[in-house]
Amino acid sequence: MLDFTVDFDKQSFIGDVYHYFDVVADTDRVILDSVGIDVYNAQLQTNATTDEWKDLDWLLRSDLNKNLGDALVIDLGRKYTPGEGFKLRVNYATNNGSLAINWLKPSQTAGKKLPYLFTQCESINCRSVAPMQDSPAQKIQYHARVTVDEQFVVKMSANDTGVEHLPETNQKVYTFQNDIPMASYLIAIAVGDLEYRSLGRRVGVVTEPSQIDAVAWELSDLETLLDSVENYLTPYIWGNYTILVLPPSFPFGGMENPLLTFASPTIITGDKSQVYVATHEIAHSWTGNDVTCQNWESFWLNEGFTVFEERKVSGQLHGVDFAKVEALLGNATMFGDMMTYGMNHPFSSLHPTLEGANPDDTFSNVPYDKGYQLLTYLESHIGEEMFQKFLRTYILKYTEDSIVFDDLRESWEDFIEDHYNGTFTNGLLSSIDWDKWIYQPGLPPIIQDYTTVQSNQSSDLADGYIALNGSGSPDNYTAFDDYYSNLKVIFLERLNIRQSDVNIPTLTKIDADYNLTETVDPECKQRWFPVAIRAHYDQAIEPAHEFISSQ
Repeated sequence: MLDFTVDFDKQSFIGDVYHYFDVVADTDRVILDSVGIDVYNAQLQTNATTDEWKDLDWLLRSDLNKNLGDALVIDLGRKYTPGEGFKLRVNYATNNGSLAINWLKPSQTAGKKLPYLFTQCESINCRSVAPMQDSPAQKIQYHARVTVDEQFVVKMSANDTGVEHLPETNQKVYTFQNDIPMASYLIAIAVGDLEYRSLGRRVGVVTEPSQIDAVAWELSDLETLLDSVENYLTPYIWGNYTILVLPPSFPFGGMENPLLTFASPTIITGDKSQVYVATHEIAHSWTGNDVTCQNWESFWLNEGFTVFEERKVSGQLHGVDFAKVEALLGNATMFGDMMTYGMNHPFSSLHPTLEGANPDDTFSNVPYDKGYQLLTYLESHIGEEMFQKFLRTYILKYTEDSIVFDDLRESWEDFIEDHYNGTFTNGLLSSIDWDKWIYQPGLPPIIQDYTTVQSNQSSDLADGYIALNGSGSPDNYTAFDDYYSNLKVIFLERLNIRQSDVNIPTLTKIDADYNLTETVDPECKQRWFPVAIRAHYDQAIEPAHEFISSQ
């Protein structure tokens, strides 16, 4: 249980964390992860009925691994054996070394009214919200009691259970409860000038009041997305699904916290062109949040599966080619990340060897798209209908659990043996080179083609503009107006690839035809502005500055 006061003046969480431990092996101590935290006391509950506590000896060690933070070592005073349990309380305050808590000034919010905070705990930063066993191997239920000044609203990745007003101190106490076991990196909190709006029987949005109408309109199809993912997979277990759209300074695309997905305001474009991105965060409700990687070397079990599910649902809603274009772009990003690491670097494998490194150092598109390609490869052997059945079997088998690759492989082999004859089973199981797919660095052993007729046309359109050197427009230039966002991105990626052939007359003509300097699409902006700046296309300089300043 978390029980703290949010102090915006001190930029600190001040309070207690309670841990309930079931003993599984002999121990006389507890070790908790900690970063950016001042610890004041550690206590053991000696009598639950009278709520009596005993002070314990403790030591905060910073000499073990600087990449992982401090170790709070608590001496329990005696040996505990399997079958026993105990409750600890740690009194603490976060400090400016906290990696998870982001404090925003009013000027950094959309409404400019109140300060704001949000947490980002993935991968190992929940240890800077409170001392805890901060590993995805440990699945926990959690309750929270958060005290704030009267003007603030609190939201967490848990069910709201009440609000108590404290008129004597002009404060409010928000309480939360999540009874479904989850990994600590999914604990999340946002505090600010916030408003909730329901969008259906079990979906809603949260954002600042000045943005609520725009957000609600943009995400009006949220229930359809949730229903579609659920129909492809298994029943949704979390109850409600809410997206919180953060202020412009949120530095991520999204974070799949249960019951409170965090999303970048860049998905709010006014034309719903980026709403499909929400499908990824929704799919995490099954793979990542329900079935979770047991360690960060197995991160692809979260992301590869989620990308696969996202693209399956996108293909159902928008057409197979839409999903293939997503894969084409993801594959290109994966290749770029591998080139950055080096094709022989272990971080370009699906099982990066951390050896004490911070998991954030391995973050790239590799677990997303190399994982996706492995699952697509497996699907190719048994077809879409049977692979969907396998996914459902896998999720139900490991629900509310944390797993590693060997668990996946065992489930796959059991499924094949249960559904196919011996000859087919033996041939299939012997044909898959798991070592190359999982442990070897570099490109997937099977390279798949995700190009489509339209993706080739989009790339050719960019080549056509370059060939004309600003003297005119290609014959089919109006096709661009009907492209969805990712097809426009293909066009712009081609300009980036051929940057040395791009000049000011070419960009001037493209901009005259498509007005890309003023586009509302953030994915296009992120690619148009670098091309324009490198080519010294001055008309894009100030809009690019405004775009960057708004992030």
